[in-house]
Amino acid sequence: MLKKTAAVFILAAAFVFLFCAAASAGPTNPKRPEMLKMQKFVQQAKQKRGSKADRGEPLIGISLSGDLTSGNTVQITATVSGLESMDGYTLVWWLQDADRDPSGCNYYQDASMNSATNEYSIEYTFYSAGNYSCFINIYDASDEFVAWEYADFTISGDQTIEKKVASVVSECQASSEWQTALNLYDWLTHHLYYDGSYSFYGPDAILRGYGVCDSYSKCYVLLCRAAGIAVERTTSYDHAWNTLMIDGKWYQADPTWDDPNSWMPGEGSAVSGWEGHDFFCLNSDIMQSIDSHELESGVHASECTSLDANYYIYTGQWRNWGGYEYDDEIGRYVCPITEIIAAVFNQGTAIWNYNSDTGFDGWFVYENDSGTHIMYADNTYRKLLVYAISQNGVTLENGGPATVVASLINDGFNFRLTGWNIPDAGVLALPSETETIEEYAFQGVDASIVTIPPMLNAVGAKAFADSSVRTVYFSDQDVQLDDSAFDNCGRLIFVTDNQKAIEYADDHGYLVLAP
Repeated sequence: MLKKTAAVFILAAAFVFLFCAAASAGPTNPKRPEMLKMQKFVQQAKQKRGSKADRGEPLIGISLSGDLTSGNTVQITATVSGLESMDGYTLVWWLQDADRDPSGCNYYQDASMNSATNEYSIEYTFYSAGNYSCFINIYDASDEFVAWEYADFTISGDQTIEKKVASVVSECQASSEWQTALNLYDWLTHHLYYDGSYSFYGPDAILRGYGVCDSYSKCYVLLCRAAGIAVERTTSYDHAWNTLMIDGKWYQADPTWDDPNSWMPGEGSAVSGWEGHDFFCLNSDIMQSIDSHELESGVHASECTSLDANYYIYTGQWRNWGGYEYDDEIGRYVCPITEIIAAVFNQGTAIWNYNSDTGFDGWFVYENDSGTHIMYADNTYRKLLVYAISQNGVTLENGGPATVVASLINDGFNFRLTGWNIPDAGVLALPSETETIEEYAFQGVDASIVTIPPMLNAVGAKAFADSSVRTVYFSDQDVQLDDSAFDNCGRLIFVTDNQKAIEYADDHGYLVLAP
């Protein structure tokens, strides 16, 4: 967390602020809350079954016409009787795969009723053989339940989800769990697109080629389990994704949000060119801090504490985390903050600060030859990379390993990463009994870090002037610093709780971090 002096400095440096472009949010499902209500009803209804008299008035008849063989389109008709007027009523369809998803939904749709007809039909292509149920509910104009009915039926044929899953797994199986899980993930994002009608929720999307987040998560469950990878389905109020185990550790992954496309029913493209890995193997802290990923009440999800299998950490492609602006020179989309991190890593020091009380997700302080600059990180993606590195201490692709100094403070954290692609200027080691640093004593010294000994009480004029010193660590002892002690040191950071040092930094425009 930055001290008050740093906050003042941020305001003073407003003219050099650079703002990250907000990353596009993934699709969420506005129908899902309604679907959840229907799902609870269906579960209760299947337990009760009961007689027609128990299901309320009016009466609903359900009939199917067409070839009940996998791969064919079937017409399902609901015939309603017993209502004087159907105006203002709503009929809700719910198709369920009783074998593979007995508590879920394959298709959800509603239709406004009117007195012009008592028959309402949908057409549905059953891509897979299996046993299915069709539930129909009727609600009045006040959204009060009126009546319900169901029908069970079987689709025969050789085309099945299981055959498709086996084929995909055979194609994607690799020598490691990580690579297999990634191959299956990539297969989904390159063979499915998002259903913008919010109608298709089932695992048969693996054959249909599109569905909502429920479909993506259900398909990934089938694929991973067939490949021998432990996997769960995880849900929030309006979204669904996955939790999986790789090499004995749990991670969260969201294939839907890594597959941006047109999201229009029947008009999407399985390959959009925007497929990514931003949400492959995050830990719980990060995933649950992202919009629409707060766990639904009562939903179990294994605790995920590692980032070892995260795509960018595992592969070392840390610069590519969260690419959302197109760079003509390199021909790809990039995230501005990761490009800045890449640049400053080669120059020495980068500092990331995050505090939930600031009104921002955090800010990134970066330094170059023109001084110290600040970039606000105005959504979750911008803290993922630095948080990941701070927790793992990874060796990055352009050298390493990085030196990471991190500390958690209240609801926030701060940490410092020091560079590696420059000669290490080292630490200036002062004797612990040093009481005074005379004027010009270390002028021009080739050291990047200075630690003030606990007995030191005075630093003379230009003692560290014109040097490569960037970070000064203070003890609790008050030190009398000459006004010119650090002249021309440029990008100076004081790590201290000492009030006199803080006031000095404030007067000279230096950055202050809590030790």
